[in-house]
Amino acid sequence: RLQDAARPTSEAGEEGLRNRHSGWKPLAVFLFFTVVVLGAGYAFFEQIAESAKSDAAKALASIGKLKAEQVRYYIERYEKNARSIARLLGQDGLTDWLGRGTAEMPAPWREALLETMRNRDDDALLILDPGANIRFGVGQYTRLSAEGRRLALKAATEAITVASDIYPGDPAAPDQALLDIFVPIMNPERTRTAGVLVLRSNLSYLYGLIQTWPVESRSAESVLVRKDGDHALFLNELRFRKQTALRMRVPLAAGKDFPAWASTMAARGETGVWEALDYRSEPVLAHTLPVPGTGWGMVVKVDMEEVLAPVRKLKNTTIGV
Repeated sequence: RLQDAARPTSEAGEEGLRNRHSGWKPLAVFLFFTVVVLGAGYAFFEQIAESAKSDAAKALASIGKLKAEQVRYYIERYEKNARSIARLLGQDGLTDWLGRGTAEMPAPWREALLETMRNRDDDALLILDPGANIRFGVGQYTRLSAEGRRLALKAATEAITVASDIYPGDPAAPDQALLDIFVPIMNPERTRTAGVLVLRSNLSYLYGLIQTWPVESRSAESVLVRKDGDHALFLNELRFRKQTALRMRVPLAAGKDFPAWASTMAARGETGVWEALDYRSEPVLAHTLPVPGTGWGMVVKVDMEEVLAPVRKLKNTTIGV
């Protein structure tokens, strides 16, 4: 009878134990599928992020090509304008004046040049004799540095058009970046160089041109650089930092985690897409390429946070759901 009385209690305990064991199975299944869903979701959003980077890289490559062509066209147009003016100046009246020493430029020529430059706010024009001495100047920056004189003498002696680099061409404004085109003024018979025309830009139009972005962006930027010794020298004013043209430089030996590393790749003339830090130490997606016809490199870049913003928004919404 004692055994019969104890049997129901024992069976009840075994049944409770079985119920407890069976209660873990749905939880285990739930946890398993949770891990699977989380893993699949992580892989899915990583794929979306890589796709977003790929699309942004393609857009940057197209924009970089456009910007580099704009720079090349700007310089070519400047050279064309300078040669046109030099041809007009190669007439008897002006070449005779250039050969007479320090006499003042004839009034008709002076008025014509002043009228030509009246609507060119970012330009200056200088006329030099064959010895690179300034005989006439109009505009904001009308002096010539030692490097400018060297280029002018080259244009005069070799009778060729010479374009300067972006450089501090006026010793009275050593912090001002300038671009000069030197064109020989030939005598009417085109047998000798009577002088040199210098058409000068303070680059404000060019800087505005390369920073104009074809689509709305809060962080996109274009940067011009060139190799200067063992450094990459910044040639333009930056969107997020002022007073940088010909002042800011970074070492070419910098590694990938160094701010503005993409600029060193551009200064070396390399073409590619890079995930790097920019000069603000912000993670960016950057495309680098050389500018045709120059010794310059270009970086077009956008903050990584902006590239991935739509992916993060979708991810946060999905996590919330």
